[in-house]
Amino acid sequence: MKAKPKEISKVELFTKRIKKKSEIFFEVYTKDRHLTKMEKKHLYELKLFNEGIAKEQVAINTAEKSIPFLKMYEEGICQVTDTFFAKIVEFEDINYKLLEDWEREGVKKTYERLINHFDPSYRAELFFFNRKVSEESLKERFEIERQNDEFDEIREEYVTMLKNQAAEGNNGIVKSKYILFGCECTSFEEAKNRLENEADDVISLLNGIGAIAKSLTGYEWLYLLYEYFCQTPEKKFDVSVEEY
Repeated sequence: MKAKPKEISKVELFTKRIKKKSEIFFEVYTKDRHLTKMEKKHLYELKLFNEGIAKEQVAINTAEKSIPFLKMYEEGICQVTDTFFAKIVEFEDINYKLLEDWEREGVKKTYERLINHFDPSYRAELFFFNRKVSEESLKERFEIERQNDEFDEIREEYVTMLKNQAAEGNNGIVKSKYILFGCECTSFEEAKNRLENEADDVISLLNGIGAIAKSLTGYEWLYLLYEYFCQTPEKKFDVSVEEY
């Protein structure tokens, strides 16, 4: 007859948690000397979470709960932690092969400026996302509003050409490129000011190499996350930024 497993009392569980937290604290704050104070804090919290002993551990049972951010603002500012905020810029491809040599040289220099643009207080990364969309959704991406002037006919002709090329050449695949960046801030107002100025600089540099670029709004960012985590969505995306 098998012996019953020994039950662990709340006191023993508490003692084990304290011991584990002390071990993690010692490991992060004494061994990782190359990290800044804020980076050590983030690493410590992450290790606690991975061990299941964070202060407010949440059971991850949905895709939404696996996305680590606190709040999404309409302006496209994402509050990741109490002090870390981020923003995302989407940009289109350019056809490098069709450029003249002098144009390629200019693109290279501008691209170097873009790569080295962020100072050490920022974290930045490139994000590429290929997903299959319906032909209708694909064509909607190329719509240009009529301006009621003499160029409307040219706009319509250009949009029709883009739609036909998209329908024939992409097989329903949209290839999107993003630059994601963020920094530590003490408030939303500070984050909004810093990140929007940074986004303007990034968009200007991307425009300098001939790429169309724009900042995503909060709704557009949530929709991007929705598409990423729901590759074959069964229901229409219908979420308000206020909910996040």
